[in-house]
Amino acid sequence: MKCHAFGKTDVGRTRSQNEDYFLLDQELGLFLVCDGMGGHAAGEVASELTAQTIASELRKEIATVRRYAISPETDMRARVRSLLREVVQRASRVVWESSGAPEDPDSDKGMGTTLSMMLVCGRYAFVVHVGDSRVYLIRNGQMHQLTEDHSLVSEMLRQGILSKNNAESYPFANFVTRAVGIQPEVEPDILHIELMDGDTYLLCSDGLTKHAGPNDLLAAIQSNEIDQLPDVLVFMANEAGGQDNITAVVVGVGDESSTTQTLRHSDLVAKKLETLGRIPMFSSFEYKDLAKLLEIIEMRTVRPYDIMIREGEMGADMYIVLSGRADVYKQEQHINELAPGDFFGELSLIDDVVRSATVIARDAMTLLVIQRKRLFELLEKNDKMAAKMYWAFLRRMSLQIRNKDDELYQLRRLLDSTTGRNPGWRG
Repeated sequence: MKCHAFGKTDVGRTRSQNEDYFLLDQELGLFLVCDGMGGHAAGEVASELTAQTIASELRKEIATVRRYAISPETDMRARVRSLLREVVQRASRVVWESSGAPEDPDSDKGMGTTLSMMLVCGRYAFVVHVGDSRVYLIRNGQMHQLTEDHSLVSEMLRQGILSKNNAESYPFANFVTRAVGIQPEVEPDILHIELMDGDTYLLCSDGLTKHAGPNDLLAAIQSNEIDQLPDVLVFMANEAGGQDNITAVVVGVGDESSTTQTLRHSDLVAKKLETLGRIPMFSSFEYKDLAKLLEIIEMRTVRPYDIMIREGEMGADMYIVLSGRADVYKQEQHINELAPGDFFGELSLIDDVVRSATVIARDAMTLLVIQRKRLFELLEKNDKMAAKMYWAFLRRMSLQIRNKDDELYQLRRLLDSTTGRNPGWRG
């Protein structure tokens, strides 16, 4: 995947100095935005130091990054994830150690920075995030926020303590709960993304997002050339007041020379996300939730007449049909047919269960496979996703119980009508 990146930073209309910093390294595939904080120009130091440290450390490991781009196996993905975490930890320690001793009156202790970063590896990218700067994805005419603010306001909104109407006027609206350099260590959020031809990514500081909502940003992105966007977005924020430093980095994926192979990969990514989004238990997931889910999913191909699950055996995997068809048998009787978009084995995600039927491929098939162990590991780290999936399961079970109740009632009426008995009142 080819990427084209453009960026701009501006002091805004109320600040005397610019503590934002952005970096574009096309060769490395690294694009990032930092929003510094701290007195005596300390924020400016923290943001630039963080960006340069991360770039320097990643250049030392460029062989690992390029290896993953060529051969994106699961173990290599885990290695890159670990590398990115270590690089951010290194940057946090460098900033912390550079800020001086707490007892020194000239110390910059307490300086730090947000970090919103994108590392492109072939057809994939890692989004790394700390603080309240943001990363957005614009795909197929829709805008998705890929990062979650590490801020007091965001946490209070999640817990229902603060309403959206009062969020902007909250006196501690600028208070971040996580930043690079405030402490020797910081835990970054890391999201793995499959790139699609035509994607646009926006990395920006809160000096832009406090003045422009998602609809405003989307309208600007859709109506301007990518190389003009940073100027347009900065102008928008300044026209709305420019109350903070403003930084915007725009990364476009693909161009007119995109190969058939690239387009085929983009179609497959779109199909996987679309299929997952239609499944009831994942229908309330946000786009970033689906991206997290997709990372733990295995894509598997089977041949005609292969048995995918067998009646009476234990199972721990859920299967989603991406292409091809299959037949379902119970006690050797054909009871159903599965087509693209259908799924089976979902109860095995809850607990060890005996398979209630046998599923045999009718022709060559492509499946998405979710393993219970990997799903639980994901949900343990993402309580919001776990809650959404829990309620989806309850709704589905409730619907199935009502349907079974209706079936039993109709069967009872049929039996009573044949015997002449009064079916009585139904509770």
